[in-house]
Amino acid sequence: AEVSFLSALLAWRRDKDKDRAVTLLTEAVDIHFRSIKGVSMGLEYFVKFNPDFLIEIAREYMQHCGTDPLLSGGAGEVSLELSTAQKLLEIICRAVPGQLEALFLLARARYFRGDREGALRSLEQCLKFNP
Repeated sequence: AEVSFLSALLAWRRDKDKDRAVTLLTEAVDIHFRSIKGVSMGLEYFVKFNPDFLIEIAREYMQHCGTDPLLSGGAGEVSLELSTAQKLLEIICRAVPGQLEALFLLARARYFRGDREGALRSLEQCLKFNP
């Protein structure tokens, strides 16, 4: 998974090849989740889950989303990259609820999707964990 992730970074930063970078990010996510499939919940699971690595992947996906939020209510077309980043961040937040960076990025993803209320809920959770 790490090799695919690093290849995605190279594809984007060196070659400016967005499609290849996104394909490699998707591959990294698939490989990563296949590697933890079947591992029982416990210390080994959380070590292999590696939320910090998944956050880095989500952050890379969000680089390809643009910077303009959709209108409130989500009217408009949501990019595949933004949808994937949001799903990944939701998985991280369910597994590690106190992960502030993931909560903040999830709030940002929801804001860009036009879900202002969802973004506000995520930010309120951040404040609950770190007033």
